[in-house]
Amino acid sequence: MHKNVVLETFEHNSPTHDDEPERGDGGTIRIEEVQDEQHLEEQVEEPVVKEVSKKRRLISHAERVERDKKKRKAEEDDKKRRRLAWEAEKERLNKKAEEAARKKIEAEERIKAEDVAKKKAEADQRKKIEAEERKKAEAEEKRKQERAREVELARKQKAKEHEVQVQKKKKAAETGPPKKRRFILQDSEEDKEYNPPPSPLPQRITRKKTKHKKKKVISASTSPIDLLSGPLAVSKYPLFATRSAHTPRVYPKTLVHAYPELKRVVEAMKWETLFDCIGEYNLDWVREFFTELAVTPGTELMVRQTPVSYSAEAINELLGLTPPEESEYDRLQTQATKEDYDMLIERLSVEGSKWDVKYKQKILKGETNVWFYFMRHTLFPTSHDTDLDIDRVYYLYCIVEGHQFDVGALISKAMRYSIEKGNKQLPYPTIIQKLLEKAKVPSLSTDKFNRDKVVIDKQSLLRLLRFPIAPEAGGQSSNSGLESLKAELLDTMERQTEEIKETVKAKHRKLKEKLLVIERDVETIKKEREQEALHKKYKEQMKEAYRLGQTQQPLKMPPRPKDVLQEDSPTQSE
Repeated sequence: MHKNVVLETFEHNSPTHDDEPERGDGGTIRIEEVQDEQHLEEQVEEPVVKEVSKKRRLISHAERVERDKKKRKAEEDDKKRRRLAWEAEKERLNKKAEEAARKKIEAEERIKAEDVAKKKAEADQRKKIEAEERKKAEAEEKRKQERAREVELARKQKAKEHEVQVQKKKKAAETGPPKKRRFILQDSEEDKEYNPPPSPLPQRITRKKTKHKKKKVISASTSPIDLLSGPLAVSKYPLFATRSAHTPRVYPKTLVHAYPELKRVVEAMKWETLFDCIGEYNLDWVREFFTELAVTPGTELMVRQTPVSYSAEAINELLGLTPPEESEYDRLQTQATKEDYDMLIERLSVEGSKWDVKYKQKILKGETNVWFYFMRHTLFPTSHDTDLDIDRVYYLYCIVEGHQFDVGALISKAMRYSIEKGNKQLPYPTIIQKLLEKAKVPSLSTDKFNRDKVVIDKQSLLRLLRFPIAPEAGGQSSNSGLESLKAELLDTMERQTEEIKETVKAKHRKLKEKLLVIERDVETIKKEREQEALHKKYKEQMKEAYRLGQTQQPLKMPPRPKDVLQEDSPTQSE
């Protein structure tokens, strides 16, 4: 306490460098006193300064220690905060990875479930087909047994008749042989036995025997039911007898050549022959074809006792197409990925479209809509105007891009599919007409012909496109009045020409059938006249023998040739 007081006194009384030495009364400086005071001050100041310095060092050390503590604490807090943030991020990433793994497992399980369901459906379908085939085999076996019984009954009846004939012959042999007649010639010197030559009776005109089943004779009174392959087909025929056909619709060649996008696809797919498969068709042929298809497995069937093939090879040969070994459709069918689906919807649909349970027609682009309309009515007929399943989407993409695929396999499969699905309209009537014409299936006078020829006009095409496509470069605008009139006139002329051609073909076919009937009748009449001449000659010989003979009993003449000819002979009405 005393030191502090002294220090304060010293500090208060001690001079600075700016103060001057205290002066005396006489104005003189007391140097000795000043020196003593300075020495005293130094003695007093030294311990105080040390104490202050020590305190200051302690305070500075304490402050430094405090700062170090705060710094370490801040670093620890920062480390703790970063560790917590890292743990939170790690937990978030772990949760995200677990969620992704869970979704992947769910997707795999869903795919496995779909595969199991698909395999189950295939197994059920296979069992169903096997059951149907087993039923057909049982029915066929039953028919064979019935035929065997009928054959056995016929054999027994024939054996019985043969036994009766044998008994008659035995009885006739017991009574003795009949006496021979003797003819005596008056001009001869001695009696000579005259036995007339064997009677050259005309034989019945019959067809040559073959190993195949005997065909029924087709006449004006023959009904289509009489020409079906069996009782099963007869029972199925009423289901198809009232159904109409799905008439195909095609684009005229003038429109195809006017729009380069359509022309490009037709040339890339080589569908010129397919576009020509239009015109009239025999509706009864189409109905009988699908009746036989419903009861016949495989791709070979009988229509009006004529074998017809509707295999993929036969249809491709008819249309002049060569299927590729590997097609884009086959790849999409077996190896389609999410990128492929995105590419499909981007190529076929308008911008902003999304996949749904079923692809919708309203989201298609104009060019795609044109080929969807063609596919729906001609290539792959369906009654749905707005929905597309994934199979038709694949076909539609291949058409738009110009990738060839097996058209024959598609049509053959669709024919069988239409029967299984029970469509109300029968597809591909014009192609069936061509197949049956190629197989030379006979026609009847009661057959119904459908001459509807649906050709898509320019207005319908523009409506399907939803916006006009410019014609090829170098040509005039399609909106020009003269060009439009010219296109319409050409279209009308082409349509009328096609109708005239179809009419001429139909008349030519009917005339050819009549000519065949006339040739057959002429041949029969020639044979009858030859036999009539033989009959007259033999009659004269018999009369001459009777005139020269001694017996008065008249001879029995052989019957006329027309009595032993076919019942449908053209001379039977005489």
